Amino acid sequence: MFETALKADARRKIRQIGKADIVVGIPSYRNAKTIAGVVEAAATGLVAAYPDLRAVLVNVDGGSSDGTPQAAAEVPIPRTVKRIVTGYFGMAGKGSAVRAVFQIAHAMEAQACVILDADLMNLTPLWIRALASPILSGRYEYATPYYTRPRTEAATIDLLAYPLSRMLFGRDVRQPTGSEFALSVELAGHFADKDVWETDVARAGIGAWMTTVATQEGRRMCQVALGTKQHEAREPSSTTDQAFAQMVGTVFRMAYILRRIWLSFPQVQAVPIEGDTPLREPDEGIITEEYLLDRFRNATKRQRRTWKTVLLPSLEEQIEELLGQPADNFQFPDHLWAQCVGDFLVVYNKGEADPDRVVNSLIPLCCARQLAFLRETEGMSVEETEGIVRRQAEAFIAARPYLFDRWETYVPWAAAPGSGPRKP
Repeated sequence: MFETALKADARRKIRQIGKADIVVGIPSYRNAKTIAGVVEAAATGLVAAYPDLRAVLVNVDGGSSDGTPQAAAEVPIPRTVKRIVTGYFGMAGKGSAVRAVFQIAHAMEAQACVILDADLMNLTPLWIRALASPILSGRYEYATPYYTRPRTEAATIDLLAYPLSRMLFGRDVRQPTGSEFALSVELAGHFADKDVWETDVARAGIGAWMTTVATQEGRRMCQVALGTKQHEAREPSSTTDQAFAQMVGTVFRMAYILRRIWLSFPQVQAVPIEGDTPLREPDEGIITEEYLLDRFRNATKRQRRTWKTVLLPSLEEQIEELLGQPADNFQFPDHLWAQCVGDFLVVYNKGEADPDRVVNSLIPLCCARQLAFLRETEGMSVEETEGIVRRQAEAFIAARPYLFDRWETYVPWAAAPGSGPRKP
């Protein structure tokens, strides 16, 4: 592991600027279309909310070839806001960029560190105060976002990361993988020093990992009401699948590390929400129902063979029945999804199959569950849609005994294809 993620130019700028009170970091990779707007809004928010604080805005780029660092460096900002544009040492990924921001904030002895996505389309200056004030006040150490996202793009969080993290670790954090957050400089330095930066935490697993660690260390946490998140829409690609695998794989690995906690069935605790910005209906993303159905029905032979290894026969039979459902009335029951995810978590951690192959084979099933969710929530208000998300989260709670039994009784050789009958 690299001792530091900071390059020489960043260390030089730190010496020139000296100390800071608040650092706003923007990790980026090929975000030339949007980053100027994010930098401008963040700088405006810093001056408006904290005119008397020493503010530093940091862009840490992952080697973009589209001019992202140049756009971040050239957009005009108030003179009172200092700017650092740099790269990082370490594995290529968002987590490594975030680590660099943490190390800059720690070196500058800041009171608070705020992280923003570089592809935000609806960032307003008000977000800076909303995220930073719980930390600067000393009331909290870690603040996560509370907002809505396009239904067509939020399934990984709404139907998997949120209910699974809530069930396993006992804290009701609505956006456990949120990319906009704030934390104390002490916690930032603590995270940066952890020995995880050669794992998927250095990539897309960063959000899930931080929220889980903060939860289990008993850090003072809150959620910040931001309304809705709108980001640059991009066509699904292999990068999308990689991000899914890195995020879900991180949660699955944390489940193994912290198994003593969830095996005791922890009571779910509420996490306070700061602010009163209401949830808002976001614009829909570009992922279509046809795409989701195709991803499910056209799962590769390799993925479907993995389903036979992972799922109990009774669940596998129900998935096969889903493959024959008509598109206009597609249904994927909450309890079936919760049990399927439980099977994948168990085999990922205790099976003999390649963990990466296991988590990748979950993607078509997640597409199917997302399709059913879109069908069910069509025409619903934000509040009604949130009710469906909460219902799915409660189905995960109800599936705890199932997961416990699978974890305690799973035998890898008995689940291998061709090894004989499996537990029904």
